[in-house]
Amino acid sequence: MVVRVAKDAPADKLDWTPDEAAEFVDAFVIGCEFAGSPLSTINVLGPRVVVSDFGNNAGLVLGPEIEGWRRRSPESLACRTLINGVEVGQGSAGSLEGGPLGCLAWMLAHAARRGRPLKAGSLITTGQLSGIHEIRPGEEAVVDFGPLGEVRCTATIAVTS
Repeated sequence: MVVRVAKDAPADKLDWTPDEAAEFVDAFVIGCEFAGSPLSTINVLGPRVVVSDFGNNAGLVLGPEIEGWRRRSPESLACRTLINGVEVGQGSAGSLEGGPLGCLAWMLAHAARRGRPLKAGSLITTGQLSGIHEIRPGEEAVVDFGPLGEVRCTATIAVTS
């Protein structure tokens, strides 16, 4: 799930609750974040290596807005990921500590503590619901959010000029 921030967060607020964070949500949308490290063994080497690879975030693909997100339980916000038609993971926002709003509350505090409060229009990913999955050039990924929609992607080799 991805949160689009509705308004600029105050720079002096360093602690947030999920309820307070909810007031900063413009929309929840389905989506998926892509990593793109040139280090092919990054996932094997573990989380510390992933965190230290500052260029690892390669993009964000957004799907439709989640209507009525305030009325939904975190468990109802679920997805499964398929690569070349084979399911490689599944999960729900119920597995996130504090749910998606808990993740947003953490990010609001984290950004403010670093002197960079979130701004209106910022896009915040709230967790990898189905896990982390490797995909190679030519393969197709589908992140299926059931009745909420799906995101389809085909991996290609990046071309730089």
